[in-house]
Amino acid sequence: MPRLLAAIDDLHGASARFLFASWRSDWEARTDHDHLAILAALRGGDVDTAAATLARHVQWIGERRVTTPSGRTREAFAIVG
Repeated sequence: MPRLLAAIDDLHGASARFLFASWRSDWEARTDHDHLAILAALRGGDVDTAAATLARHVQWIGERRVTTPSGRTREAFAIVG
C-alpha cells in the first residue's frame, strides 16, 4: 500500500504541473471528491472501492473543443470532473 500511495502522490504532482503549464482563464473548477474518496478507501483498506472509484475517475480524461480568445476553436486536453 505505501508504494501505491507514493504513486498517487507522484501523479498528483504531475497533474499540478500540467495544470500550471496549461492554465486558461476559462478553466473549469475541479472537485477533488474522487481524489479524497480514493485516498479514504485506501487508508481504510477498501481496495475494491478505491479501484472502482479510480476506474470511473480516469474515464473522464480526454479532449474537448475549446474557443480561443481570438474566437477560433481547437481541440484541447481536458480533465473533466
